[in-house]
Amino acid sequence: MQIIKILHTVRLSTVEKGRENNLNLIRFLFATSVILSHSYAVRREFSHDPMHLLLNWGDLGGTAVFGFFFISGFLILKSALRAETAESYLAARALRIFPALAVTIMLCAFVLGPIVSTDYIGQYFSSSGTWAFLGDAILHHTQDSLPGVFRNHPVQNIVNVSIWTLPAEWTLYIVTLLACLVARRKSLAGSFSLSSWLFLIAALLLTVQMQTLPWASAWRWIACFFVGAICYLARKKVLLSLPVALGIMGADLLIIRHFSRHLGAELFPLALCYLIITFGYHPAVHVRSFHHFGDYSYGLYITGWPLQQVLVLHTSSALSLFAVAYPSALFLAILSWHFIEKPCLAFKGKAKKALDVGTYTGCTVTT
Repeated sequence: MQIIKILHTVRLSTVEKGRENNLNLIRFLFATSVILSHSYAVRREFSHDPMHLLLNWGDLGGTAVFGFFFISGFLILKSALRAETAESYLAARALRIFPALAVTIMLCAFVLGPIVSTDYIGQYFSSSGTWAFLGDAILHHTQDSLPGVFRNHPVQNIVNVSIWTLPAEWTLYIVTLLACLVARRKSLAGSFSLSSWLFLIAALLLTVQMQTLPWASAWRWIACFFVGAICYLARKKVLLSLPVALGIMGADLLIIRHFSRHLGAELFPLALCYLIITFGYHPAVHVRSFHHFGDYSYGLYITGWPLQQVLVLHTSSALSLFAVAYPSALFLAILSWHFIEKPCLAFKGKAKKALDVGTYTGCTVTT
């Protein structure tokens, strides 16, 4: 009976509603993959990444980022289309990214930095670099260094490499909102209240001051985001089949390994996206209890690298580094979820009620 369910094809529109999906689990696995991949990267052993060893191409961290952006595109467009006001949408997005990020940045600047810096503590706190680093909390520069921190490490001075993808993520949130507003075919001036304009202007100013996107990598992330958005728009036509998803991915990996690395690499994001959406929503593989634990993926993602930098000189291999750093990152991620992210989600609901009192209906459309 289970085999029949696995072979069954389902339409995405019939299974994407509600919380009955594996997306939290997939994001958790992706965040874990990032930390595993960074265990090699932080030692500058890039060619030893498990995915690179298998295919002589790519790495687990980069693959995970493709997946994050695809899932984000699917869910963010869904959120934007259902938001009752532009304000509630922007508040929700800001509360999801910035509180946990700000706490992580402050812990790096005021706890980690003074402990591991090779500078005297007076030098450390009198340096302009210490205070400039706080700008990372609003993604002003995401590769700022702290005085004397990780100065003699294999990857020198980089406090938190993971957050370099966040400006692209936030920019795509704003692009999604603007696209939804334009799609309504109404005069923006006539539809927006004063508070709507203020929220949007603040969001645009926040976006403009962010780090310039690393286009050499960002265009692939953006493409995955838009593939996710297209999947949501075309959900009534997207068919999910586990054998087809596994077959497409297997074929693409064979192309990369044995035939044409360039062609396989170009097709890989599409194969990955279909695999994610299929395992994310196909009812035959739904892990029903995982989402009750919480969403620890973001906390893992933003705390893993600093911990690995702390431990890299005290471990003998990438695997031993992962074995020590991962439980510590998971512990911090659990704390982040329960004491920062989850309370912010609860506040998001209260903010939504407070903001959704005007006549403007934001991005709401018939779906």
